[in-house]
Amino acid sequence: MDRSKLEYLYQQYLNNNYTVEELQEFKLLLNDAKNEAELQHLMDQSWVDLPDTSKHNLPEVKADAIYTAIISKKQSNKTHFKSWMAIAAAALLFISVALFLKINADKRSIATTIANTKNSTVKEVSSHNNKIVLTFGNGEKIFLNDVRSGQIAKFANISIQKITDGQLAYIPNKSTENTASAKAEHHTITVPKGNQYHLSLPDGTQVFLNSESSLTYPVAFSGDERSVILKGEAYFEVAKNAHLPFVVDVNGKQKIQVLGTHFNVEGYADENVINTTLLEGSVKILSAENEAILKPGQMAVNQFTQPLKIKQANLEEVMAWKNGLFIFNNESIASIMKKISRWYNVDVVYAGNLENVKFVGNYARSKSLTNLLKSIALMDKVHFKIEEGRITVIENKYAEK
Repeated sequence: MDRSKLEYLYQQYLNNNYTVEELQEFKLLLNDAKNEAELQHLMDQSWVDLPDTSKHNLPEVKADAIYTAIISKKQSNKTHFKSWMAIAAAALLFISVALFLKINADKRSIATTIANTKNSTVKEVSSHNNKIVLTFGNGEKIFLNDVRSGQIAKFANISIQKITDGQLAYIPNKSTENTASAKAEHHTITVPKGNQYHLSLPDGTQVFLNSESSLTYPVAFSGDERSVILKGEAYFEVAKNAHLPFVVDVNGKQKIQVLGTHFNVEGYADENVINTTLLEGSVKILSAENEAILKPGQMAVNQFTQPLKIKQANLEEVMAWKNGLFIFNNESIASIMKKISRWYNVDVVYAGNLENVKFVGNYARSKSLTNLLKSIALMDKVHFKIEEGRITVIENKYAEK
């Protein structure tokens, strides 16, 4: 690619003076990793050229965009799961920031993108007030948010302890007390929208539950396998035991059998698919159609009525939720909004033709819903209408296709 051509198209975009053909050509260049170094140089120069006053008065959503671009690049270099698409999206966000600061921008500014509300910020409908529930076999419930750290119950020789606000542990002691009652007892931990939870099972297996997920398990494992039931999404670090396989039943539609390994399972009932990703060790996937053994770095896609599909996984993207991130890699707006709905506890409705609307970018889950929506709106493909506890995603009919 001619360097002068890339620079010309970059400046045309920056100055909001491009033709439809030039915009399409520029987008193609952004998707070509060969242009990364030159594009990075152009972005760096754009930042240097901005007046200091503009930098110091940078609005929070714009600062978030630049921060996202930097973090995305650093993480890619560390993990070797580099996504040029993510960098390209970060570049577009950066350019939009520069465009906003250098000129007055067009009238479809981010202030009006969050439309038809009485004020420009979303009233956060956070599910952090929802309770994480531990349900005993007899139906008794304990709201883990409300109890102090320390022992909260005991079954035979198993002590159930709340370690921190985000972790529950089942700790066997050396007592020779009869464990029959513990083996027969099953518990369920339910994690509502907007929360995550860390559970230590009595065999030492570590389970990290994502929002809107639950796990049912025995207080003490017995028999010829360690069996649990998962609804939703969880990351497992299974304690090794060659004589007692660990089996995860996902919504009654798939079983995962392991001896000791690290893997992530995404099996929300409303997704009509179960994605199992292996990070370390080996797992066997058993579905109604067939079975498969995964190698590290692979994902099994189970769509129930079709044979299992095995593919290479983007581990950074798969594990984003556990690492406190949203990572959207050419992801549909419908899929993105499902994740947003689970984390921020809001309902989502749609207006217009959004079938082909996709988004690329990284965002911290600790940030506000308002700023996340503003970052998505920067791409100028959708608008959002905010009402109490509900988001309407509206097609931008004037967006470039």
